[in-house]
Amino acid sequence: MTASKPQGQFPRLPQQVKNLAGALADFLADGCTTASEETYRQRLEICQTCEHRRGQRCVKCGCRLRWKARGRAFQCPLGKWPAR
Repeated sequence: MTASKPQGQFPRLPQQVKNLAGALADFLADGCTTASEETYRQRLEICQTCEHRRGQRCVKCGCRLRWKARGRAFQCPLGKWPAR
């Protein structure tokens, strides 16, 4: 039986690296396009009230929110951001 991850703990470093690599691959495939200012602000507003936000990072993926919200291809791991 495996122990569940305590609430509020970031993923282990190898998982964070995997999450980042996948997000960067999506960003490159999208031509390194950034989100519009409106989309960027909407994403950060959603993250501001999320129970999985710890400081400026997401507990689910480990990403820094202000960076992740900027890339058009990036997605919320919980599906909370609107479709682009």
